[in-house]
Amino acid sequence: MQVTLAKVLKLRKRLVEKITRTGEAVKRSNSILVGGTRDVTDIPGALAERKRLVALLVQLKSALSQANQPIQEAIFRMAELKAEITFLREISTARGKHIIGDYMNRTVQEYEATLGQSDIDKMTWALQLQVDDLQEQLDQFNHAHTVEVQDELLDVLGPE
Repeated sequence: MQVTLAKVLKLRKRLVEKITRTGEAVKRSNSILVGGTRDVTDIPGALAERKRLVALLVQLKSALSQANQPIQEAIFRMAELKAEITFLREISTARGKHIIGDYMNRTVQEYEATLGQSDIDKMTWALQLQVDDLQEQLDQFNHAHTVEVQDELLDVLGPE
């Protein structure tokens, strides 16, 4: 069945969630107190189902990767811009005197910073505007392009 990339992204998220839930249920149910009740009674069957779901996820990711080739550079650029925003937000902008330690062991340290918080805010804002533009491009691409998805995948995930 042909579905938009936007829907494929939603399907991928739901499939990852289902794989996680299945794995967590196996972890919880494999070893229990004697006389307890298992959430999952067929552990080998649940593991086989998880393996099948992972195989479907690999196929889905592969189809998604192929479909994204025309816009892959924008995806990578957006990821790097987000990483740069994270980096900038982690830069200390401490200035002036600060008391360090507890009431028994206090010391005063004085800091100076080349970049202030307003400098960091301006840089991250400019980067965020670029991220927003790229996200808009990606959203348009994802709604305009389709990819073939196995009916089995739609059956596994059920209705939205």
